[in-house]
Amino acid sequence: MDLQLKKYKRNEIIYHMEDIPQAIGIVKEGSVVIETVDFLGNVSLLSHIGPNQMFAESYALTKTPMYVYVRAIEDCTIQFLDVQALEKSPEQDVVTTHIPYFQQNHSQ
Repeated sequence: MDLQLKKYKRNEIIYHMEDIPQAIGIVKEGSVVIETVDFLGNVSLLSHIGPNQMFAESYALTKTPMYVYVRAIEDCTIQFLDVQALEKSPEQDVVTTHIPYFQQNHSQ
């Protein structure tokens, strides 16, 4: 399974709006927020993600562009799980059998 560990500084953008993530993020240390910005520039906080929580899983599994930003609100360490490697891994049958369901039912 392909896991990558990456460190981010406070206020660094992890995923930008319209990115199509190739990996699910798991916060190992620190925390991140999921935000959206409207056409007037107003920022709305949608979620706070702390240690051992995941983000971007629905976008990564469905291969759809994000309509939100993911930003580090403090120095943090994120572990990324490559979805393509997960799809090819035979020991992950439970997950891979559900990917077509997510793609069919959660695509925009």
